[in-house]
Amino acid sequence: MTRAGDPVIVKWFHDAPSFFKTVDALNNYSPALGSGAPRLIDHSESLRALSMTALAGSPLRSDEALDPTIHFQLGVLLRQFHESAPANRSNEVAKSWATEL
Repeated sequence: MTRAGDPVIVKWFHDAPSFFKTVDALNNYSPALGSGAPRLIDHSESLRALSMTALAGSPLRSDEALDPTIHFQLGVLLRQFHESAPANRSNEVAKSWATEL
């Protein structure tokens, strides 16, 4: 819990690119989504760990997951997410692709 009483999630990452991608997303994009979006509290590059506020809401039930209205609302939210800030290009992507190839 944070000092304000909000639930906290701590995530550890196996690889550095995933860690940095998540830190970038939480720093640059989630603030534009409003108070329901998770917030980065702290992170450690050496541990590849971060702490963030919990995402509001609950998992969908299987019948909700097939509801076209919910899919539409999620699409609206994703569009808002993508349009909320300019792309933050990562210099890790090219390295990752080169490694995989």
